[in-house]
Amino acid sequence: MLKIKVKPEDFIVEEIVDISLTQTGDFCVYLLKKRGWNTVDVLKNLSTKLNIPSADFSYGGKKDKYALTSQYITIARQSYKQTTPDVSTPLQGGVERGVKNPWIKRRNLQSPSVVNSAEIERLIPTKLDKENYSLSFIGLMDRPMGPDIINGNKFHIVVRNLTENELKSALSEIECVKKDGYPNYFDDQRFGSFDARQGFVAEKIIKKHYNGALKIYFSRIHPEDSKDEKEHRKFLY
Repeated sequence: MLKIKVKPEDFIVEEIVDISLTQTGDFCVYLLKKRGWNTVDVLKNLSTKLNIPSADFSYGGKKDKYALTSQYITIARQSYKQTTPDVSTPLQGGVERGVKNPWIKRRNLQSPSVVNSAEIERLIPTKLDKENYSLSFIGLMDRPMGPDIINGNKFHIVVRNLTENELKSALSEIECVKKDGYPNYFDDQRFGSFDARQGFVAEKIIKKHYNGALKIYFSRIHPEDSKDEKEHRKFLY
């Protein structure tokens, strides 16, 4: 039987974005790379460690936890002590050096997109890259990161335990996909996760069972909910 996601390295996701970088801007753009973390938990961790309000972080989409992923986030520059970062000094310490990513369309950027190391060290602890995630400063822009500037995601997926016949079939289907494309199916990721006790939120909405949809939304317990959130949802259920 074929297997995927045997280890995080079997599922690599790269976010493809259309970012307009500028010489000045109110938002610092970072490339976030992570392994074994979901996006929300990484930002919560950064918020706590760096003493930056969670509202100052923005991202375009959540990326898989059991995978190697890269995506772009912004931190509002009001979080920085300095008003204008020096874009001439490479990053030091636990932060990766400024990188050139082929998926970013750079516009109106004359200087190297790296930030003064003293400034970044105040914001990011040197042990950052030892916690299965890291940041690279990309540049500045005049708006926060959001889903509207994501063009898509590039996937590199390892499929294991394929039989010879399954491999032949897969290679044949790949040629068909190259020629004709592939349907953009929507699953529970887009319609709300399935609750074995109550079903899908989207199904209730489509059937106009609005009370049922609200009950699922407010009482469904997610594994990543805090202890207090779980208690509140149990009470509502």
